[in-house]
Amino acid sequence: MIDPYIDSFDEEPLPVDVADQVFARVLDIVRYAEDSVSRGAADQIQALNKVAAVQLIHPPHPIFFH
Repeated sequence: MIDPYIDSFDEEPLPVDVADQVFARVLDIVRYAEDSVSRGAADQIQALNKVAAVQLIHPPHPIFFH
């Protein structure tokens, strides 16, 4: 999830506002995954699949917005 995002900048400087937005998204994704731990197996698998599908270089999935 992180490596393709880093590679997309091709060693160019990362603007602070972009870094802040992506960091907030990553935190949302981690919270979402952590919250699924207390749910049933089907919900956990669904959460893992959503997390696995995240691509930070594309528009964010609405589930991970604040």
